[in-house]
Amino acid sequence: MDSSQRFNLVKDYFQSGWAFLIPYLLLYISFWIFGLPVSLLTKISYFLHGLHALALFYLIRRRKLRFDSKNIAFWSTLAVIFFFTGSSLEFPSDPWTHFRRIFLWQTIELIEECSFADKFAYFLGHSLIGWTEPIYRRLAIGLYSSACLLLLACQIYKLSKTLGLNDNLTYIKCSPSSPGATYTVPPQSSVAWPDSCEIAFEQGNAFPITIAAGSGVTVNSSATLVTSGQNSVIALKRVNTDTWTLTGERATT
Repeated sequence: MDSSQRFNLVKDYFQSGWAFLIPYLLLYISFWIFGLPVSLLTKISYFLHGLHALALFYLIRRRKLRFDSKNIAFWSTLAVIFFFTGSSLEFPSDPWTHFRRIFLWQTIELIEECSFADKFAYFLGHSLIGWTEPIYRRLAIGLYSSACLLLLACQIYKLSKTLGLNDNLTYIKCSPSSPGATYTVPPQSSVAWPDSCEIAFEQGNAFPITIAAGSGVTVNSSATLVTSGQNSVIALKRVNTDTWTLTGERATT
């Protein structure tokens, strides 16, 4: 496996939003079945946390994608809202039960002794914040809850994109004031185009629209790169980095 394949494997592992939880769950079930001590499971979980931290550090050093400042601002704001509104108090309905179940793992020797053993997330919370001093536990549980809710929000966002409910489609109605209107597609190095981005253009008057490729950009088309007439619609589809396909009502000559 070369470095590029290794990078993509690690990236997909974390971007899935759930795959990194599987090792914890498998360990938890194994310790439950074989009656192994919780203290050992906790130590192994710490080791897994460390491995995941190293993998994330590796991704950051090797990251090839450009960060979108708008996306960063949105998700950061959402995380702040989750934390400062006290979202941890909303799940479950009795917040002290939630609190108790996480930190009670410090006194449990075997998983089978736990009355809520089927709630794996409480042990995961214990492995992440169970070591905190009592005075800081309210802060810790707020951070843990906010992280869980943020992960859930990311999964809902990914589901909406899978179902086609995305923000990558832009529709532009163009009414040039004179002939020769040209729209140039800039390269990825200039604009952080999202994957599967689509841009549709409608010719709003008698003057046609021409699509041009920027530096290093390829625009493929089975016909010309010019709209065919008033109210005709063409669409650019990003199929790869700096590679686009033009479809729609184009002039044939």
